[in-house]
Amino acid sequence: MGKMSRDKGARGEREVKDLLNAFFEEIGYNVQMKRNQFQTLEGGYDLVGLPFLAIEIKFVEQLALNSWWAQTVEQTKPGQHPVLFYRQSRKPWRVRMIGAPKPDSVAMRINLVIDISVDDFLRWLKEMLITQTGEEL
Repeated sequence: MGKMSRDKGARGEREVKDLLNAFFEEIGYNVQMKRNQFQTLEGGYDLVGLPFLAIEIKFVEQLALNSWWAQTVEQTKPGQHPVLFYRQSRKPWRVRMIGAPKPDSVAMRINLVIDISVDDFLRWLKEMLITQTGEEL
């Protein structure tokens, strides 16, 4: 991987980190996401800070969603949700994760891979935090 590609990837990681940290500040949740500086040596996902999320970030022109998703899932530890943020230049961030239809649906028992907007992901994340903490945010 060339220097320009690495720099773009690091820029993408910083963008998502800043986006998530601004969200946490806005809702009054005390956590700081950080770039995983040791991922090249030790492996693992791109952002750390919430133990129940394994966040991988891709900021490239040629989409390779299936291989990126496979990488994201492979790096996910038990009890974590795999989350892939991805985008191309001049396009908005998108999020791939495991999702399900309405809770009362029979399909709830099936893990579906979904692609959603960042706003939808942040709504999901807020609900997860409320469920885990038992506090309204």
